[in-house]
Amino acid sequence: MDMTDNLKNRHLVLVGINFRRERGTGDKNFWSDIIRHIAAAYGHITIFSIRKEQVEREVYTIGKTTIEIRFISPVFLESSHAEYDRPRIFWRKGVFPSRLGVVEKVLSGIRIFWKLRKLYREFPFQQLHLMDNFGLFNRFFVMASPADISVSAIAYQGLTTPLYDRYLRLSYNYSGLEVIAYSSALVAKLRSIGITRSSVCQIHWGVNLPPGSIKKEDKTRAKKELSLPADRSLFLWAGYIQQIKRDDFFLALRSAQKSLKNGLNAIFYFAFKPETMEDDIIKNHDPSAGIFIKATSGDEFDLLKTAADVFYSPLVNKSCVIAPPLTWIELLSLGVPILTTDAGGVEEIVVEGRTGYIARSPDELLRKIFIISERNREMASDCRLLALNSYNIIDSARRYLETWQAAGI
Repeated sequence: MDMTDNLKNRHLVLVGINFRRERGTGDKNFWSDIIRHIAAAYGHITIFSIRKEQVEREVYTIGKTTIEIRFISPVFLESSHAEYDRPRIFWRKGVFPSRLGVVEKVLSGIRIFWKLRKLYREFPFQQLHLMDNFGLFNRFFVMASPADISVSAIAYQGLTTPLYDRYLRLSYNYSGLEVIAYSSALVAKLRSIGITRSSVCQIHWGVNLPPGSIKKEDKTRAKKELSLPADRSLFLWAGYIQQIKRDDFFLALRSAQKSLKNGLNAIFYFAFKPETMEDDIIKNHDPSAGIFIKATSGDEFDLLKTAADVFYSPLVNKSCVIAPPLTWIELLSLGVPILTTDAGGVEEIVVEGRTGYIARSPDELLRKIFIISERNREMASDCRLLALNSYNIIDSARRYLETWQAAGI
């Protein structure tokens, strides 16, 4: 068999929630982007996406590689970009899903298990990667085929219940399952709670780097298009981040309100997915005071990233370990610094005074809001340099291919 035939028979399968071909607003942007960089290593890539869509399948090509997305309609979770509606069997209101997300993975996992077994009989695949942690169902995916299997570990939520660590151990400690964490801090945390050392590795998120930092005139133009005052610094907060919780939003809101009352010449924009706005959140929308809280489309969020002077993302739970969030990396690549708090892993991406600031108390957060408001433009080049050196998607793609090939692909 020649090299062309060998490539044609190489088959990768990806499984995850809310994957789509086009870029959206969540962490699946990473996978939408990286597929273009790994496609040449395979003849066929099959993607099972738990996402509400009007079609069951979407097929396209990248070079000589066939990409096939098979959509599995969820029971609970909604997709903000879906183009049609269906009756909601049950609806969890709000932007902060947790328990229903676990239930969704179980119900979807049952269906995916049988689909994987059928697919392997018809078209054997060499590598299966879970873009999301399916918890206890990871074991069943391992059983679904003889293929090598890996899973993304996005974050450690740091829940107070003793069952959480046990849940992670039961999710990840399977022979033959490679756990790929997005930060070295997360690797260390997973090992500390008993995840087998040899089965955990670290590959950073990656982004396609834009040609340069955003120019001042581009920021001004984006602010005007969003009907925001162009002469004030824009602090952008996003509910699109996987680690964000309700307490984080209210901490960010309180500090924003206090800084504005103390004379800060800025505005704070809290961007939420359209389907996740809540009454007790939107009631705080107060443009006259500099507080904007809006349901934001993907296109609007892209404009906001252009307009942003600071990405504002304080976290309450210091026991959590972040990825770091993909949105942070996207903003850094645009030359926008991060203002956050001292949660686990933040120091990997926020270099104090160079790519942002880390606050260790509410008072310090308030002080650093004022500091970063004045210094954000000075940090643009360092933000870009960190993204280039540590979060380049080409390097991420290379690392994934090396990891999968080492597993025996």
